[in-house]
Amino acid sequence: MDRSLLPATFALLTACGATAQYQNVQLSDATRIRCTRWGADQAYMAVERRFAFDSSYVEFLQADAGWTITPLSSRRFAQPLGFLFDAVGTGDGMLCTGVLSYLSTPYMYKVDNDGSMGWARSLVGMAHAQTRIAKLFANGTAWYGYTNADGFFGSGMYRVQGDAAGSAFSIREITVANLIFRFYEGVTAGSGDSHVLCGAGMLTGGGAIEALLGHCDGSGATWMKQYSVSSAAGAEEALAVCRTVAGGYACVINAPEGTAMTAGHLLRTDAAGNVLGCTKIARPSGIYLTAVTTLDDGSLLAAGATNAGTGMLFKFSPAGTLLWSRACTNCIYNTINAFYRNGNNDLFALGPNTIFGLGPDGLACNFSDVADVVSSSVSPVVADMAPVNNLSPAVSTAPLTLFERTPVNTSSPVCEGTAVAEPGARQAIVAWPVPTGGVVHLGNPGQVGPREEVVMRDASGRVVFRGHYAEGIDLGALAPGVYTGELPRTGLFFRSVRM
Repeated sequence: MDRSLLPATFALLTACGATAQYQNVQLSDATRIRCTRWGADQAYMAVERRFAFDSSYVEFLQADAGWTITPLSSRRFAQPLGFLFDAVGTGDGMLCTGVLSYLSTPYMYKVDNDGSMGWARSLVGMAHAQTRIAKLFANGTAWYGYTNADGFFGSGMYRVQGDAAGSAFSIREITVANLIFRFYEGVTAGSGDSHVLCGAGMLTGGGAIEALLGHCDGSGATWMKQYSVSSAAGAEEALAVCRTVAGGYACVINAPEGTAMTAGHLLRTDAAGNVLGCTKIARPSGIYLTAVTTLDDGSLLAAGATNAGTGMLFKFSPAGTLLWSRACTNCIYNTINAFYRNGNNDLFALGPNTIFGLGPDGLACNFSDVADVVSSSVSPVVADMAPVNNLSPAVSTAPLTLFERTPVNTSSPVCEGTAVAEPGARQAIVAWPVPTGGVVHLGNPGQVGPREEVVMRDASGRVVFRGHYAEGIDLGALAPGVYTGELPRTGLFFRSVRM
């Protein structure tokens, strides 16, 4: 990913209370923001529009130094419910990837810097239930994408490499004997075509869901390791990873803690994935970590939320000692899911509809110290996996058609992030039981029909379920935590807790 971000003038200051702090900027109609390409005094971004009947829109926006938005274009597919998972800059434009929901097909398409359409393709013939390109990286005009499965795990994955012109594609298939898995996020590892990915996996035939790290380059996967950080029953997942000043990696992992709660873990490894240390952080209201980055002094900044959805930031020393914990009172369901830096080394973070301006030490507007976070050292159990690479899988690409629509997003400066489910006219529908370890129902009996489309996201904004309501939504395959959902046809939203 292109880690350049906004120029220094984007790090707006405002008076929140009596103290000057970094200000946040909120988009009016967004559920996911991905920053792509940045000039000296302007920013480009791809934005998934907030749900309505059709959430297939991706808007391309340009912002100036004062955060005035200039809409470039808005694109949508013929099929409804096409979700944006990632976007990067390719030098002369923006590349987007995600899933075409009704077709369960990964898409990739490029627009030029002025918003005009470049090319669009889908992947055809994939095995392992792979339905989307979840993570993108760019290196000049080359780009690299990694697939995963919708809702659960697959018996393999694909690495897709292409050029900005959409004229050349190279695809690698990666499998691991007796393991089903998926990766969510990643970071560039040294050279531009080398990456370390994080996610989760489970041994076939039954077994615990445990965190997974893996290294991939042009030859496929070179190593994978599985990490168990807790003895409690339930799923453990690694949701984000970053480089450390020592040349290794820091990864945030969530694991079960008590009833319907999770605890966060900061795992530190060397360049080969060998464990250097692991810090567990817990809070009575639970902790769910979603992002991590390295600060100027080598310390580590992690972001996440309580299990009730309150946004949080945590600072660790380079050795993994917890230095402070801060919570954002008004950041409900606007959990940070990515960190970025610009060429001036300014630090920013992305929520579903908010761009957070951060200071060099992690200072953020409307975040206050909390004293009830407890940290401890744990010793993960590590297992080496043996990935197998197929350099010539029977996968091809096919052209896609997109339609142009009118962008609607505007920006406004705010001192606090507000809810993804905040728009004034939107109404909630009750989800029950809460918490649940299995099926969740919506509203009164008969209020939601069996063919009603339902979409659910985790705290970081990732789509974890989309399909028909039937007789209820089975959350049994999901990790413990808080999930938000929506009925796209009516706009009704709900919250559910997986125990």
